[in-house]
Amino acid sequence: MGVKRDLYYAKWLCRKRSIEGYSKIYFETNEELDKLFEKVDFTDKSVLSVLSSSDQLFKLKSHNIKNIDTFDKNKFTYYYFYIRMWTIKYMKELYPTALIYNDYDWIQLLLLSVKPETIEEKDALFFWQSLLNKKANFSRMFIVDPEKGLDFSRDIEMNNLPSTINYSKLNLFKKQKFEKLYDIAVISNILEWSIGDSRFLKIISSNLTDLLKENGIVLCSKVTYNNNINGVNIKSALSDNFELCDNDNLGYVYIKR
Repeated sequence: MGVKRDLYYAKWLCRKRSIEGYSKIYFETNEELDKLFEKVDFTDKSVLSVLSSSDQLFKLKSHNIKNIDTFDKNKFTYYYFYIRMWTIKYMKELYPTALIYNDYDWIQLLLLSVKPETIEEKDALFFWQSLLNKKANFSRMFIVDPEKGLDFSRDIEMNNLPSTINYSKLNLFKKQKFEKLYDIAVISNILEWSIGDSRFLKIISSNLTDLLKENGIVLCSKVTYNNNINGVNIKSALSDNFELCDNDNLGYVYIKR
């Protein structure tokens, strides 16, 4: 039922309609991940990372970080991970650019190359093949910013990459329960998506407190280069439970009190 439901909403999105949890995703990162990750020592740490375009995950994996779980409120990021992974594995390319241009021949060639090793991978193949069979407008599934030309993730090593992921459909702006604790949470620029609403910031602060171990670290990206959104200072957004220990134009590092 899960993959068929996800496919149903993907077809909606390809027709320019979306609902919460099934909307456009970033085709590639707009964050300087190498410089951002230099802020934190990941050695022997357990990490919970936003999935998004999968660049965060691939960059972490290329640094030989083994204990990584992923989350995202948008389920399409899960399926995008698989086509990203297949593009690297079978086509030796970093991004499935053919999706942006609806190059159905290239997409079909890729999918015909896939040899699923898990049930999850088989489901992902069914997802993409079903959309291809319908000649879906894949370009409508993605956020692409051609003017920025940011190639921050182009140096990702095309080896030592995951063939599957531990993924949770998770919205940190809603109160959650966690069964596992982590040393580090990589949350991209999620704080900026709070639109400065103090209620959302309190919820995400509570969630991060609950999911992190003692002295756990939150690594946040800064994309808007604006410290204030609707009057709320994002730098101090987690100050109830965390201490801000690093701040620059790339992002913030918080440590759990």
